[in-house]
Amino acid sequence: MKHIMLFLSFVALLGFSVGCSSDENLDIPAPAVEVLKAETFFSVLGGEKQVVVAKSPAKAYALNDWLKVTTVDKTIKLSTSFNNTPQSRNTLLVLKNERGDSTNINIMQEGVNFGLPQESAYYGGDETYKTSIPVTSNVDVKYSSTADWLTVVHEGNQLQVQLTANKTLRPRTAFIKAEALGLKDSIVFVQASISDVAGKYTQHALHLKGDDMVETTNQVEIVPISSTRAYFIVDNIYKWEVEFAPGKGFTLSNGKILREEKDPKTGATLYIQSALAVDSYNKKSQTYIMGTRDLLDLRVGADGQLEFKQHEKLDDTRNWGSYLFARFNTKTPDRGSFSGIVTEFIQPRLVRK
Repeated sequence: MKHIMLFLSFVALLGFSVGCSSDENLDIPAPAVEVLKAETFFSVLGGEKQVVVAKSPAKAYALNDWLKVTTVDKTIKLSTSFNNTPQSRNTLLVLKNERGDSTNINIMQEGVNFGLPQESAYYGGDETYKTSIPVTSNVDVKYSSTADWLTVVHEGNQLQVQLTANKTLRPRTAFIKAEALGLKDSIVFVQASISDVAGKYTQHALHLKGDDMVETTNQVEIVPISSTRAYFIVDNIYKWEVEFAPGKGFTLSNGKILREEKDPKTGATLYIQSALAVDSYNKKSQTYIMGTRDLLDLRVGADGQLEFKQHEKLDDTRNWGSYLFARFNTKTPDRGSFSGIVTEFIQPRLVRK
């Protein structure tokens, strides 16, 4: 038994020795095309690079046409133009020998880093305002302002922005613009206090008369209660309390009590309340929302005028930028207390007097 064990140990040791010798002599396949030098990265602006090989390839090409490939003996010249997208792009450079075997090299070009941070847009009152806006770019960018009351200076990776006090007694809007290699971006700056938008307006809208939607005009007055609240008064009858955000405009809420009146038959109190309506409101589709949670915006537009806007997207096919007044026999606006529509204001717009 002792001799057998020694023999087996010898065989095992011999096998281990042979295995190690085989690993050391393991052949590594030669590349189809031997690459001596490879420039594989392009900046956003593009340009020219090259790949140098030991022997001229039988064929050299790129899998994507944004990379141009030209072979001159043992040098493969690569070229590309400006990448005007924010995404970097990659492609394979394929080098083939006479047998058709390939060596593939990944080539990458960075995307453009350009733009203005939209979260730096400013909506405020009439006071002076200063801020610094961080900006980065891998291309040369020209920054400018659309108004003399809004100044911008580019210093390093910052834009130094300053707004002068608004003494015009009207809302005003301007933009900081960025331009580079045909690309454009901008951010908005709005100055508007509640006193700038207070006053009298003519409202143009549509309302249902019989089977048709007809144009109507109403007198509207905006009367401030405080720096952030006002009354939106229609025809000196209906008084709607609304919220104001400096620089942005008003938010009008569903279910606000605008007026109380007596039922001529019963003497019970009726409450005229606001309701959100769809812009496509008509005889066949009298669509509106009761309740107290839905909102309508009256925003300061680019020209400084007030514009009715949908506050939020409620469905994919319709715009909710209109309103109506309805009667309810309780202070809670729901189907059970609904007593009829007073009038509609569909697709409304205001013209300042």
